[in-house]
Amino acid sequence: MKYRKVFWYFYGFLFAISGFVNMFPLEEFKLFAFIQFLCGITVFVLNYLGKIETKNPT
Repeated sequence: MKYRKVFWYFYGFLFAISGFVNMFPLEEFKLFAFIQFLCGITVFVLNYLGKIETKNPT
């Protein structure tokens, strides 16, 4: 169970950093990079709140 939580933290962090880096240089607004950054932050926050965990039905 702990491996999944670490994986989602790593995935969200990597996705957010990738989107943040792709936003530069700021000569023009890059919508895809901004959405990628927001998705990474969203995954990170949802994992922190425990919304990504799978519940065992038994």
